Amino acid sequence: MEALHHHQSAIDCNNMGLAHWNSGEGLGAIEFLFTAYRHCLKSFSFLVGSDNGEARKANFSVNEAMESCLKAVGEKQELANNVFHTGIRVPSSPEVRSNPSDANKTMVLYAVVFNLAVAHHLVAKWGNIEMPSAMQENFQRTAIEFYQMGLQMQQEISSCGMYTIAILNNLAHLYSTLGDAEKSAFYFSEMLSRIAALEEAIVGEYDAHASKLQQIASSAAAAA
Repeated sequence: MEALHHHQSAIDCNNMGLAHWNSGEGLGAIEFLFTAYRHCLKSFSFLVGSDNGEARKANFSVNEAMESCLKAVGEKQELANNVFHTGIRVPSSPEVRSNPSDANKTMVLYAVVFNLAVAHHLVAKWGNIEMPSAMQENFQRTAIEFYQMGLQMQQEISSCGMYTIAILNNLAHLYSTLGDAEKSAFYFSEMLSRIAALEEAIVGEYDAHASKLQQIASSAAAAA
């Protein structure tokens, strides 16, 4: 029950954080997201699941959530000023909310970490509050820490997708803002490499599917 409580609280606080962000309350969003982060960490104190494949399979994907977001708001809007700025909302469906499997808890953590990074990034960039430059840089450095955490965790995601690409893009932008051209160029190059690899994988899947269809058609023609 403790695992379920922290899992559900993490989801609720994450989504409340996004609601605050969408209302223009950046600092309120960060407060909810930090609470979500703490619940995520506590949820991992309670291991749930078994060794079967279903227990290791998450009921939602951060990559798919981000891709859906791009389709909903449009790529140009999402990439305003070269920053992926829309957070990841965790589905409240029963298969996600009522199932604190290790896989689901991990996906929630991915979402919360990305959202914390984006919230700090954008409060520093577009926040409607006046802040000293030192405080602004502190928000930016905190954003970098959470983006880096997301990159370290991304190896658990089955394939490189929008989650990784968005983080690399935002890191390139942040380091450019901080005047570190070398690191900015590095992350931008990494992002382009991941995009190229992703496109290659998509083309490969299409070719394999087309080949399979051709085999089926040939078999049907031979049988006729």
